[in-house]
Amino acid sequence: MTNPARARTLPAGASLPALALLVLAGLGLGAPAIAQESLASPLPGPLTDPALWPVPLPLLMQGLLVMGLLAGLTLFQSGLVRPGASGAQAIKGICGSALAVLAFFFIGSNVLMVGVNGGFHGTFAFFPLPVEGATPDAMAEWFLRAPFAALPVLIVAGALAERLRLWPFMIFAVVLAAVLGPIAGSWSWGGGWLDRLGFVDIGGATVLHSAAGWAALVGAVLLGARKGKFTSNGAIHALPTNSLALATFGTFAGWIGWFGLTGGAVLLAVPEAGPAILVPTYVNTLLAGAAGLAVALIVSLIVGRNGVMARGLQGALAGLVSISAAPHLPMPLVALAIGAIGGLLVVIAVPLIERLRIDDATGAISVHLICGLWATLVVSVIDPTVPLTTQALGAAAVGGAMVLASFVVWLAIKLTLGLRIAFEDESGAQEHRDLGLDV
Repeated sequence: MTNPARARTLPAGASLPALALLVLAGLGLGAPAIAQESLASPLPGPLTDPALWPVPLPLLMQGLLVMGLLAGLTLFQSGLVRPGASGAQAIKGICGSALAVLAFFFIGSNVLMVGVNGGFHGTFAFFPLPVEGATPDAMAEWFLRAPFAALPVLIVAGALAERLRLWPFMIFAVVLAAVLGPIAGSWSWGGGWLDRLGFVDIGGATVLHSAAGWAALVGAVLLGARKGKFTSNGAIHALPTNSLALATFGTFAGWIGWFGLTGGAVLLAVPEAGPAILVPTYVNTLLAGAAGLAVALIVSLIVGRNGVMARGLQGALAGLVSISAAPHLPMPLVALAIGAIGGLLVVIAVPLIERLRIDDATGAISVHLICGLWATLVVSVIDPTVPLTTQALGAAAVGGAMVLASFVVWLAIKLTLGLRIAFEDESGAQEHRDLGLDV
């Protein structure tokens, strides 16, 4: 079901929030129209001719890009953890992605999309696609949504890196991709109760990013910090990273894959616009990521905090998350401002979370939870016809449900199997004991 708010074009001259106005004013650009011109009637040409673009092809291309996003995030996380944990983190990335795809195929897809009808979840049944006779359109849509389901798993893996055991991680990955994530997604994407209220979250700022961030936050609290991160006298130590070069390459790869995340989501939400809608979506995605990186890097250099380069990479991801809720709607300058604010937020959030003595190994909570909330709320600025109260309600409802549900799952695993590796294994012995790797 397509939310009518997703397909609306926006009035020129709508106002920006004070912070975005300051950003634009500082650039000497004033306050131009913040919404794209009509996307429902794009310029004529081959991109808008349905006969030349059968539905499955654009969806398949976006799905391939999102698979690349998963690979990029795995590399990013492997580069930011300590050297002894890089192999384990890479294995968790690919294993978690594979398990998420399988869990989504057998259960999650039906929970997300089938029989929601304004309710709170879809159908708990196996096999969303017929074994034989599935249409190319249906299979292409599933192919795009499957790596979407794996993304929250990687977000959790990054936040809890270096101390979460493999088996507990795999169990939580299956539950997240099969049940928790699809239920949250069904509220908006599946035509659930939030969609009926007019909640807009096209690219998953709330139902993917913030939802995973909340699950990661609960896990981080129950799991505890890495050895040496915090001391009894309140000091916070910056732990060494494996390879900034690897993390940088992962950021590049993830950035490229993000075009599939935003592009694919927009194609599913506004199919009547045709592939031409990818043009503003891609431009906005590129600008938001670039602005997020630039602001995070410059601010970190000015304040002189540790981890300047890592913060810049996190800023790029923060900018990309910040544009995800409605990536096709804002004018490019507004998308730039949104991404820049996301970069600033991550610089503020990372040390703030550390001061709360919560150890997030890769900054995933700051990037995905905090910037996902920002992305969700700023939709009401881009499109004033979307009530801010509706966006806030959706973000709060998904957050509250995910905190409660993930706490139950994490606690059950902790009381039965245990969650974390031994402190003495954090230097790299985990790779020997859990994975049988030679390091």
